Amino acid sequence: MINQIDMKRTLLLFAAALLFSLQSYAQTGVAINTTGNEPDTSAMLDVSSTEKGILIPRLTQAQRNAIAIPAEGLMIFQTDESAGFYYYQTSWKFVGSSLDYNLLTNKPVNATSTNNGFMSSTDKTKLDGFSTVHYIGENYGGGIIFWLDATKQHGLIAATSDQSSGGVLYSWSINPGYTGATFDGVYAGKSNTRVIIANQGTGSYAAKLCDDYAVSVNNEYYEDWYLPSKYELNLLYSQKSIIGGFISTDYWSSSEKSYSFANVQNFTTGTQYSNWKLDLFGVRAVRAF
Repeated sequence: MINQIDMKRTLLLFAAALLFSLQSYAQTGVAINTTGNEPDTSAMLDVSSTEKGILIPRLTQAQRNAIAIPAEGLMIFQTDESAGFYYYQTSWKFVGSSLDYNLLTNKPVNATSTNNGFMSSTDKTKLDGFSTVHYIGENYGGGIIFWLDATKQHGLIAATSDQSSGGVLYSWSINPGYTGATFDGVYAGKSNTRVIIANQGTGSYAAKLCDDYAVSVNNEYYEDWYLPSKYELNLLYSQKSIIGGFISTDYWSSSEKSYSFANVQNFTTGTQYSNWKLDLFGVRAVRAF
């Protein structure tokens, strides 16, 4: 018969062995499998199977939101609304195979679809423009680059040929009079073009011709062209030998001088001057990127 002393010794030995076993298990991790293999040394929980998967907790959206102080990395499968979420940086993030773009967080501002990594091809071109270093004379964005800012990532592009094709010349406007297109400098031509068209309406004249211009290159569609400001036109003149294709001698800028006059540049001498708006000169559209 086992006396009480022997019983106590047996229980103590059993408890010590169990504690040692649990400590060893906690240090090495836990393996769940049918092979008896030890857990991988990098895993606290190593589940392996060729027949079954892991079933994580299934909650409704209301039940998910009722979780008090969820830990970062907490994962649940939501059974209503959109399925699949994990908790990160104070909010639930969406995961799943049928990704809904509208539920994504930290998405690019310009992204509009799930093509090309959750952005359209047009958006991808825009994004590339923020990282790619460009050069003067590069064929890019539907035309040829003729000016770059200090980063060499943004600048101005000229159309590859005059919009007054075949030597046809165009007036600055269809009616004389103030339009308010007095802006000058880099990117100012875009504002001038909008102002001129708002004032002049439909018709065949320099600013409208540039605004109507569009070109498709490798399935990319570029239609944000405008008549360059006086300053931009001079930048274009300084690179005329690189850009090429200038048919006319004189070209309109979008910068208004007065009631009846607008600024023009001679592409032979480089001289800038003001001229009557209804005279006919060359037109070359530009766009910013």
